[in-house]
Amino acid sequence: MEQSEKQTARFATEKVETRLALFLAECLDYEVSPTEITLPLSKKELASYLGTTPETISRKLTDFESAGMIKQRPHRKIEILNLDELLLL
Repeated sequence: MEQSEKQTARFATEKVETRLALFLAECLDYEVSPTEITLPLSKKELASYLGTTPETISRKLTDFESAGMIKQRPHRKIEILNLDELLLL
């Protein structure tokens, strides 16, 4: 229930970039890897979860990569290069 309330609040108040950045940060598991995540959802599912389109997710991830905040890897893996900057979105 708490997760649902958080998600609803984000839809109403946050930009897509911010919602995506927060989602990536929440996926980090410091016990497994402090900098690498495996997306638990496909881009289509993630877009639906975040209230946007798959194209926007792809575009924003590319923007994050161009800005040096992340590095996209094969098999839905993403390396977080600059978490602080990512969270400032």
